[in-house]
Amino acid sequence: MLGCPPPETDLQGTIEPPKCQYSIQSTNGKAISHVLVGETVEHLWKCYSANGYNDVHKVFGLLVHNCFIEDGQGKREKIIDEQGCSLDPLVIGTPEYSKTSLSASIKALVVKFPDRDSVDFQCAIHMCVRDEGNCNGITPPNCGSGRSRRHIDSSNVTSSADDWKLHAQRLTVMDIDSKITDSDLGKLFNNFPSSSSPEFSKLQNLEDRENLCVSVLSFGLLIASTTFLFTVCLTVLIGLMFMRNTKSVNF
Repeated sequence: MLGCPPPETDLQGTIEPPKCQYSIQSTNGKAISHVLVGETVEHLWKCYSANGYNDVHKVFGLLVHNCFIEDGQGKREKIIDEQGCSLDPLVIGTPEYSKTSLSASIKALVVKFPDRDSVDFQCAIHMCVRDEGNCNGITPPNCGSGRSRRHIDSSNVTSSADDWKLHAQRLTVMDIDSKITDSDLGKLFNNFPSSSSPEFSKLQNLEDRENLCVSVLSFGLLIASTTFLFTVCLTVLIGLMFMRNTKSVNF
């Protein structure tokens, strides 16, 4: 005997609100805290279901907006506006949204404030429910070329108490030409493997570079010594030939 099908259930009523985090990592996905100016890093905003529901991205939508870069001393600049669009692509671009997970990410070059050795990033996270198109026009944001860089349209997204404000970990930023201590080098070695950045590969292979310099110096000395000996031998040979010819003439 066939049983009756179970009653339909509302997934939105059984799924807890996602939990989100904001992190900055190296391009190979490793957590970082010490970086060099100009290094490429990846900003990652990721949300997941508290009860392990894998398709949470099909229920909720994510928008990263109202992002600021701060120097830790009270100075801050807005870099992503209310609509989730970049205000300064040289600092950070508009986040790219995943179609297979509730996340967004963007790669950016490390920057810093003048006379400051650390930076903080803060962003607001807006969550919408996809049911009946409630996320349409919100995420992903419309940041086309026809949109003014400083234009802010609050018709779709407004900051609210329900938005989460997330801070990434503080980054200690060093100029390439600044004095770097052994401790800083050790932290950089842990953050950036040799394959992650050409600049850091040069630092990581410092010992090889020193050995190379020694090898080049030795090679130069060898060439100079060989040239000197060849010149001496040639001079002696010419002198002997001249003396021999002189004796022949006198005879």
